Amino acid sequence: MDIVRLDDHIQMDLVTDDSTIERGFDGEASMALRGQYLLGHVYKSHDFPPAHLPSHVKVIFLFGNPIDIVLSALELDKRPLTGVDSRFTALDLHIRNLRGDIKKKADLFDEDVLRLEEQFDCWFKTQAFPILRLRYETMWEHQSEIRSFIGIDRFKLPKKKQRKYLRGKYNDSTLANLELNYSQLSKKIQNAPNFLID
Repeated sequence: MDIVRLDDHIQMDLVTDDSTIERGFDGEASMALRGQYLLGHVYKSHDFPPAHLPSHVKVIFLFGNPIDIVLSALELDKRPLTGVDSRFTALDLHIRNLRGDIKKKADLFDEDVLRLEEQFDCWFKTQAFPILRLRYETMWEHQSEIRSFIGIDRFKLPKKKQRKYLRGKYNDSTLANLELNYSQLSKKIQNAPNFLID
């Protein structure tokens, strides 16, 4: 089974000026795959739901604690992009892949720059294609259901790794600010089922 990244293949009009990362990290060969959704391939993306997909395509939307997501994303800011443009970090690319504004990167603690709540709300709406919504922390408990949903009997997740505890790197005030700014999304996620097929 091949895994193909779609993150770098979002709409052309999202690149607006010199401060944004230009498209084409994967070259023309990968661009040719965009929209084909070949059988036997897994496509990984951070994008919003498309209007439609071919009938053979099924989607798994993973969601989790927004504070953990933001803190994990901040770790990406320490990783410069190599072979692309050293002015940008992996966090810049991640913000772009989530259709956020790179210029607002410094505001990650104060606003939803990653557009996590909008993304969550969109993926939890009924879509025109089969979708499995799955809480990240519980996916190992749902492997048989995932196998059934995707129709691949030999599917098996890698061994679960303990997530890095990043909260210890930040003071209580910073964490409280994050909790406040993401409180509405945190409530939605807390109330969401761990596993839902629609």
